[in-house]
Amino acid sequence: VDHENDVTPLGGSRVSFIVDALLGTGTEGEPRGSVRDIIEWQARVDGALRISVDLPSGLNADTGSHGSICFQADKTLAIGSLKRGHLVGRGPDVCGDVSCLDIGFSDRRIPNDVDYALSAPDLAWLIPERDRYAHKGTMGHVLAMVGSPEMPGAGRLVVDGSLLSGAGLVTWWVEREAIDLVGLPPSALWMQRGPGVQELPERTRAWVCGSGLARNDSLEAQIMNLFATLSRLPWVLDARAMTYFADWRMRHLDEERSVVLTPHPLELARLINASVEAVEADRRGAAVHAATLFKACVVLKGPGTVVASADGAVRYIGAGNPGMARGGMGDVLAGIIGTLLGQGMNPF
Repeated sequence: VDHENDVTPLGGSRVSFIVDALLGTGTEGEPRGSVRDIIEWQARVDGALRISVDLPSGLNADTGSHGSICFQADKTLAIGSLKRGHLVGRGPDVCGDVSCLDIGFSDRRIPNDVDYALSAPDLAWLIPERDRYAHKGTMGHVLAMVGSPEMPGAGRLVVDGSLLSGAGLVTWWVEREAIDLVGLPPSALWMQRGPGVQELPERTRAWVCGSGLARNDSLEAQIMNLFATLSRLPWVLDARAMTYFADWRMRHLDEERSVVLTPHPLELARLINASVEAVEADRRGAAVHAATLFKACVVLKGPGTVVASADGAVRYIGAGNPGMARGGMGDVLAGIIGTLLGQGMNPF
């Protein structure tokens, strides 16, 4: 097929299947010429089941991005293995149901630095199993420096997320006014947040910071001081605390810290001085860039969640859904991660 005129006679026939094998994994940029003509023509055919071989024509195999035109598949048959583009960006929207066809690749042909897509069964075995004699002191104590009188709900959601995911103890470090507005969960502890250095709870196992914090110069100085003093704890940093950490990290590149950053695309764009469009066009690349730059585990939230380690390893999680498009989801996530870190799990 060299031109749209070669497919025009098919327009009057009933078409049951359309198989797309026009472009391969090495293609970049917009489909052009006769390929573009064919993609536009088939889009006008009603009632056909559309199947792409390896990946839809027009989709970038590495980033999951595409231009103004891309084949919209009902099913995609990935050859040999999944490609990054199946999992991130707009890939899931245009791939439909994805199946992987075994063509005889051996494990020896899989590179050591390959990315992995994770499902719920893959993750279930990682959750620490509770000992029969477990008690609140053995299931992790999370210190949650979150919320403020201006945004108390965000802090409350972090605390609830941590408690409901199994933390033995959670101390909410916040002003009294925030507690008065949204209440303190019955099983949570509370510590009044004030200026200067404060004595922290003993046996704290993880620190969650950032969600719902108001802009405050004295608070920024307090958090900067905690970056220096809480070196033994794993951290979960969200929202404003990530900006403080980025500034601190650039001046302390040689200091080891166990840190998880949880940005959405806008926050990540600000951290790496990029546009949101650039982040969304290459979610994996943006997450890896931030993780290696700041020496932290980065969880880039949104459809096709990308988790990148400080050494550039990547995992994908595609379990989200549009029902999560509301304020507070990231706060709950921060609390859950804090619980798992407090129970001894590694950041990545």
